[in-house]
Amino acid sequence: MPKLFQPVKASHAADAQALIDAVRVVAGDDFAEQDAAEAGALLALAAVVDANPSNVGALRELRISLATFRQTAVRANPREQMALAELVASISAPPAGAWQKAYDAGIAAGMDEWDAHNVAEAATNPAYDPEKPPIRYKRRVNGVTMDD
Repeated sequence: MPKLFQPVKASHAADAQALIDAVRVVAGDDFAEQDAAEAGALLALAAVVDANPSNVGALRELRISLATFRQTAVRANPREQMALAELVASISAPPAGAWQKAYDAGIAAGMDEWDAHNVAEAATNPAYDPEKPPIRYKRRVNGVTMDD
């Protein structure tokens, strides 16, 4: 009969220390006194959970603290974030001049200005709702109300 190996007993304190070491490497000189204090609190919380694994409150607090501490291990490059923001903006926005082109096409097709306006809005505004077109205002010229 083959011999079964017992799994190595995991330790929350050892896992927390490994995470702290990784954060120290990533942070380098930026690992400040506040980070050291948080690391100490994380190790103390891990020791509490190791001593009493049935302590649900401590286990939950450890998980939240670990998640927060992990976020400091990942340093985002602001240039990459800006490039991503520009890419998203270019994908989600209509091309430059699209509204005017749609409006001009509506006018060229013989629509009145208001219908051409609605066509341009529908073509370029993702939130456009044909059931709720924009309010049509009446204009006043020399004291006389004009319909557009």
